[in-house]
Amino acid sequence: MQADISMRRGWAVKYRDGSVIAEWTFGKPFSQLPKQHEIVNAGLFYGARHWFLRGQKNYFAEKRESILFGPSGVLGFRRIESRTIGFWDDQGRKIKFTVNELTGEATGPYLAEG
Repeated sequence: MQADISMRRGWAVKYRDGSVIAEWTFGKPFSQLPKQHEIVNAGLFYGARHWFLRGQKNYFAEKRESILFGPSGVLGFRRIESRTIGFWDDQGRKIKFTVNELTGEATGPYLAEG
């Protein structure tokens, strides 16, 4: 069953042959995508909103998560705080595009520090 578009959050990629793989159906980390050298577009989805990075090489995706700890150990589940897609440019710089998971605020693309 496919998720309602208003609930979709995460990355999706489009390949040179036109095929698409989305995080919410793939069920594995971005690093396990097949034929990564053939990806032509990477997108980030937050419900019905979406943003794309096109025509680059060496794409990646990241998540920032938090877990609440207390004196007796873990008090809650992992919570995704932000999702990022990006690519390494020809000069070896890391270019990112990030969406805050709680607010939907988008930032980027921007040059990552360090």
